[in-house]
Amino acid sequence: MLARKALQAYSSNKAHGDIADASPHQLILLLMKAAIDRMNFAKGAILRVEIENRSKQINKAIDIISALKNGLDFEEGGEIAKNLDNLYTYILIQLTKANSENCPHIIQECLELITTVKEGWEQIGPQV
Repeated sequence: MLARKALQAYSSNKAHGDIADASPHQLILLLMKAAIDRMNFAKGAILRVEIENRSKQINKAIDIISALKNGLDFEEGGEIAKNLDNLYTYILIQLTKANSENCPHIIQECLELITTVKEGWEQIGPQV
């Protein structure tokens, strides 16, 4: 289920070649990287006053974070999954706010949060 949703979110942003042979661990990393890229693109669009592009990039980031959130396994993940669920919900709210307020500072906060999660995921390695 996560794989299908993740593939849909990621494939709309990246060539299929990167995901064809990806393990579940790598797939999550690819999604996080894609979300980070979209948020960075959105920040750039704000600075260039490209309103349509800003919204497009933020919406893609929202889709990816939503896929990560929807793929959480609360039975296996326990407290960590609950904490990630809360964090992803917060990021989604903040991204929506950043879009409506045209605020790169809010996007930067979201970038820092998801980057921290990505770094932690990299540290645990593919054995999870």
